[in-house]
Amino acid sequence: MKSSPLDFRFRLAIFIVFYVLGFTTPWNLALHLDGRGPNAHTWGLLAVNLAKSSGIAIDAAFNAVLVVGILCAFAGAWLRTWGSAYLGGDVMLDPQLRGSAVVADGPYRYLRNPLYLGTLANTLAVALLMPATGAIFTILAVALFQYRLMRLEESFLTAQLGEAYAEYCRRVPRILPALRPRIATSGARARWRDDSDIRLTRINRRSDRYRRRRARLRSRSLRHPGLFRRVPFRRLWRDTL
Repeated sequence: MKSSPLDFRFRLAIFIVFYVLGFTTPWNLALHLDGRGPNAHTWGLLAVNLAKSSGIAIDAAFNAVLVVGILCAFAGAWLRTWGSAYLGGDVMLDPQLRGSAVVADGPYRYLRNPLYLGTLANTLAVALLMPATGAIFTILAVALFQYRLMRLEESFLTAQLGEAYAEYCRRVPRILPALRPRIATSGARARWRDDSDIRLTRINRRSDRYRRRRARLRSRSLRHPGLFRRVPFRRLWRDTL
Protein backbone atom coordinates (compact mmCIF):
# COMPACT_ATOMS: atom_id res chain seq x y z
CA MET A 1 0.00 0.00 0.00
CA LYS A 2 1.28 3.44 -0.91
CA SER A 3 2.22 5.53 2.10
CA SER A 4 -0.16 8.36 2.96
CA PRO A 5 1.07 11.96 3.23
CA LEU A 6 2.47 12.91 6.61
CA ASP A 7 -0.24 15.48 7.34
CA PHE A 8 -2.90 12.75 7.02
CA ARG A 9 -0.94 10.18 9.03
CA PHE A 10 -0.34 12.63 11.88
CA ARG A 11 -3.62 14.54 11.62
CA LEU A 12 -4.57 13.90 15.26
CA ALA A 13 -1.24 15.29 16.51
CA ILE A 14 -1.64 18.34 14.26
CA PHE A 15 -5.13 19.01 15.63
CA ILE A 16 -3.78 18.76 19.18
CA VAL A 17 -1.07 21.31 18.34
CA PHE A 18 -3.74 23.71 17.04
CA TYR A 19 -5.75 23.40 20.26
CA VAL A 20 -2.70 23.80 22.50
CA LEU A 21 -1.65 26.95 20.64
CA GLY A 22 -5.22 28.27 20.87
CA PHE A 23 -5.29 27.91 24.64
CA THR A 24 -1.73 29.07 25.35
CA THR A 25 -1.57 31.89 22.72
CA PRO A 26 2.25 32.18 22.82
CA TRP A 27 2.11 35.25 20.56
CA ASN A 28 0.64 37.20 23.50
CA LEU A 29 4.04 37.08 25.19
CA ALA A 30 5.21 39.67 22.67
CA LEU A 31 2.08 41.20 21.16
CA HIS A 32 -0.31 41.32 24.16
CA LEU A 33 -3.37 41.09 21.93
CA ASP A 34 -5.74 39.56 24.49
CA GLY A 35 -6.89 41.06 27.74
CA ARG A 36 -6.56 39.52 31.17
CA GLY A 37 -9.05 38.63 33.84
CA PRO A 38 -11.67 35.97 34.55
CA ASN A 39 -13.83 36.95 31.54
CA ALA A 40 -11.07 37.49 29.01
CA HIS A 41 -11.95 34.27 27.20
CA THR A 42 -14.14 34.23 24.10
CA TRP A 43 -17.18 33.12 26.09
CA GLY A 44 -16.97 36.20 28.31
CA LEU A 45 -16.31 38.58 25.44
CA LEU A 46 -19.27 37.27 23.44
CA ALA A 47 -21.54 37.43 26.48
CA VAL A 48 -20.56 41.03 27.28
CA ASN A 49 -21.12 42.15 23.67
CA LEU A 50 -24.44 40.30 23.54
CA ALA A 51 -25.61 41.97 26.75
CA LYS A 52 -24.61 45.42 25.48
CA SER A 53 -26.18 45.02 22.05
CA SER A 54 -29.43 43.35 23.11
CA GLY A 55 -29.98 44.86 26.54
CA ILE A 56 -30.41 41.51 28.29
CA ALA A 57 -28.87 40.78 31.67
CA ILE A 58 -25.24 39.68 31.69
CA ASP A 59 -26.12 36.37 33.38
CA ALA A 60 -28.64 35.62 30.65
CA ALA A 61 -26.04 36.50 28.00
CA PHE A 62 -23.52 34.12 29.55
CA ASN A 63 -26.13 31.35 29.61
CA ALA A 64 -27.14 32.01 26.01
CA VAL A 65 -23.56 31.67 24.77
CA LEU A 66 -23.15 28.55 26.92
CA VAL A 67 -26.23 26.95 25.36
CA VAL A 68 -24.86 27.61 21.86
CA GLY A 69 -21.56 26.03 22.86
CA ILE A 70 -23.27 22.96 24.30
CA LEU A 71 -25.39 22.54 21.16
CA CYS A 72 -22.24 22.74 19.00
CA ALA A 73 -20.50 20.16 21.19
CA PHE A 74 -23.41 17.72 21.07
CA ALA A 75 -23.95 18.21 17.33
CA GLY A 76 -20.26 17.63 16.63
CA ALA A 77 -20.12 14.54 18.82
CA TRP A 78 -23.25 13.10 17.20
CA LEU A 79 -21.98 13.72 13.66
CA ARG A 80 -18.65 12.07 14.40
CA THR A 81 -20.28 9.11 16.14
CA TRP A 82 -22.85 8.64 13.37
CA GLY A 83 -20.26 8.89 10.61
CA SER A 84 -17.76 6.62 12.39
CA ALA A 85 -20.42 3.92 12.76
CA TYR A 86 -20.67 3.62 8.97
CA LEU A 87 -16.95 3.91 8.25
CA GLY A 88 -15.89 1.43 10.91
CA GLY A 89 -13.34 1.69 13.65
CA ASP A 90 -10.60 0.05 11.58
CA VAL A 91 -10.82 2.83 8.99
CA MET A 92 -11.02 5.55 11.64
CA LEU A 93 -7.85 4.36 13.39
CA ASP A 94 -5.85 3.56 10.25
CA PRO A 95 -3.10 6.12 9.52
CA GLN A 96 -3.26 5.16 5.84
CA LEU A 97 -5.78 6.39 3.29
CA ARG A 98 -8.26 3.66 2.42
CA GLY A 99 -10.94 3.41 -0.26
CA SER A 100 -12.45 0.08 -1.24
CA ALA A 101 -16.01 1.28 -1.90
CA VAL A 102 -18.18 4.40 -1.81
CA VAL A 103 -19.82 4.85 1.60
CA ALA A 104 -23.28 6.23 0.83
CA ASP A 105 -25.30 5.50 3.95
CA GLY A 106 -26.15 7.30 7.14
CA PRO A 107 -24.86 10.90 7.18
CA TYR A 108 -22.96 10.28 3.93
CA ARG A 109 -26.27 10.56 2.06
CA TYR A 110 -26.46 14.23 3.13
CA LEU A 111 -22.82 15.34 2.96
CA ARG A 112 -19.47 13.81 2.08
CA ASN A 113 -17.52 14.82 5.18
CA PRO A 114 -19.64 14.51 8.34
CA LEU A 115 -16.56 13.77 10.46
CA TYR A 116 -14.87 17.03 9.51
CA LEU A 117 -18.06 19.01 10.03
CA GLY A 118 -18.38 17.40 13.46
CA THR A 119 -14.79 18.33 14.30
CA LEU A 120 -15.44 21.93 13.26
CA ALA A 121 -18.57 22.07 15.44
CA ASN A 122 -16.59 20.71 18.40
CA THR A 123 -13.86 23.28 17.72
CA LEU A 124 -16.41 26.10 17.88
CA ALA A 125 -17.51 24.83 21.29
CA VAL A 126 -13.96 24.47 22.65
CA ALA A 127 -12.95 27.87 21.26
CA LEU A 128 -15.35 29.57 23.68
CA LEU A 129 -12.87 28.78 26.46
CA MET A 130 -9.88 30.22 24.59
CA PRO A 131 -8.65 33.81 24.42
CA ALA A 132 -10.11 35.65 21.44
CA THR A 133 -7.00 35.46 19.25
CA GLY A 134 -6.54 31.81 20.19
CA ALA A 135 -10.12 31.04 19.19
CA ILE A 136 -9.73 32.79 15.83
CA PHE A 137 -6.43 31.03 15.17
CA THR A 138 -7.76 27.59 16.09
CA ILE A 139 -10.99 27.85 14.08
CA LEU A 140 -9.15 29.07 10.98
CA ALA A 141 -6.32 26.55 11.36
CA VAL A 142 -8.71 23.62 11.82
CA ALA A 143 -10.92 24.73 8.92
CA LEU A 144 -7.99 25.20 6.52
CA PHE A 145 -6.30 21.97 7.57
CA GLN A 146 -9.54 20.03 7.16
CA TYR A 147 -10.01 21.53 3.70
CA ARG A 148 -6.52 20.27 2.84
CA LEU A 149 -7.44 16.79 4.14
CA MET A 150 -10.72 16.77 2.22
CA ARG A 151 -8.98 17.60 -1.06
CA LEU A 152 -6.37 14.94 -0.33
CA GLU A 153 -8.99 12.28 0.35
CA GLU A 154 -11.05 13.25 -2.68
CA SER A 155 -8.05 12.93 -4.99
CA PHE A 156 -7.21 9.53 -3.51
CA LEU A 157 -10.77 8.19 -3.70
CA THR A 158 -11.25 9.46 -7.25
CA ALA A 159 -8.12 7.61 -8.31
CA GLN A 160 -9.20 4.47 -6.44
CA LEU A 161 -12.92 4.33 -7.23
CA GLY A 162 -13.18 6.24 -10.51
CA GLU A 163 -16.55 7.29 -11.90
CA ALA A 164 -18.56 5.85 -8.98
CA TYR A 165 -16.98 8.30 -6.56
CA ALA A 166 -17.05 11.15 -9.08
CA GLU A 167 -20.82 10.68 -9.46
CA TYR A 168 -21.18 10.61 -5.67
CA CYS A 169 -19.30 13.93 -5.44
CA ARG A 170 -21.54 15.51 -8.06
CA ARG A 171 -24.69 14.58 -6.13
CA VAL A 172 -23.69 14.99 -2.48
CA PRO A 173 -22.33 18.32 -1.08
CA ARG A 174 -18.87 18.38 0.45
CA ILE A 175 -19.43 19.97 3.86
CA LEU A 176 -22.81 21.77 4.10
CA PRO A 177 -25.45 19.06 4.61
CA ALA A 178 -28.41 18.79 2.28
CA LEU A 179 -31.89 18.90 3.77
CA ARG A 180 -32.83 15.64 2.08
CA PRO A 181 -30.82 12.54 1.15
CA ARG A 182 -29.07 13.13 -2.17
CA ILE A 183 -28.37 9.49 -2.95
CA ALA A 184 -30.13 6.16 -2.47
CA THR A 185 -29.00 4.00 0.42
CA SER A 186 -26.89 0.92 -0.32
CA GLY A 187 -28.35 -0.96 2.63
CA ALA A 188 -25.24 -0.89 4.83
CA ARG A 189 -25.87 -1.01 8.56
CA ALA A 190 -24.17 1.10 11.20
CA ARG A 191 -21.56 -0.69 13.32
CA TRP A 192 -22.08 1.15 16.57
CA ARG A 193 -19.86 -1.13 18.67
CA ASP A 194 -17.13 -1.63 16.10
CA ASP A 195 -14.89 1.21 17.26
CA SER A 196 -15.14 0.36 20.94
CA ASP A 197 -14.47 -3.32 20.23
CA ILE A 198 -11.30 -2.45 18.35
CA ARG A 199 -10.08 -0.23 21.19
CA LEU A 200 -10.80 -2.96 23.75
CA THR A 201 -8.92 -5.47 21.60
CA ARG A 202 -5.88 -3.20 21.51
CA ILE A 203 -6.00 -2.71 25.28
CA ASN A 204 -6.26 -6.46 25.82
CA ARG A 205 -3.29 -7.08 23.56
CA ARG A 206 -1.21 -4.57 25.49
CA SER A 207 -2.26 -6.20 28.75
CA ASP A 208 -1.25 -9.61 27.40
CA ARG A 209 2.16 -8.28 26.39
CA TYR A 210 2.57 -6.73 29.83
CA ARG A 211 1.72 -10.00 31.60
CA ARG A 212 4.10 -12.00 29.40
CA ARG A 213 6.90 -9.55 30.06
CA ARG A 214 6.28 -9.67 33.80
CA ALA A 215 6.35 -13.48 33.67
CA ARG A 216 9.68 -13.48 31.80
CA LEU A 217 11.21 -11.06 34.30
CA ARG A 218 9.93 -13.11 37.24
CA SER A 219 11.36 -16.29 35.76
CA ARG A 220 14.68 -14.57 35.11
CA SER A 221 14.81 -13.24 38.66
CA LEU A 222 14.36 -16.75 40.05
CA ARG A 223 17.25 -18.07 37.96
CA HIS A 224 19.54 -15.08 38.55
CA PRO A 225 18.40 -13.24 41.67
CA GLY A 226 21.55 -11.13 41.85
CA LEU A 227 21.12 -9.82 38.35
CA PHE A 228 17.44 -8.99 38.61
CA ARG A 229 16.54 -5.34 38.79
CA ARG A 230 13.01 -4.15 39.42
CA VAL A 231 11.47 -2.45 36.40
CA PRO A 232 9.07 0.39 37.25
CA PHE A 233 5.48 -0.32 36.31
CA ARG A 234 5.20 2.77 34.07
CA ARG A 235 8.28 1.84 32.07
CA LEU A 236 7.15 -1.78 31.77
CA TRP A 237 3.71 -0.76 30.50
CA ARG A 238 5.24 1.79 28.11
CA ASP A 239 7.53 -0.86 26.60
CA THR A 240 4.54 -3.02 25.72
CA LEU A 241 2.83 -0.30 23.63
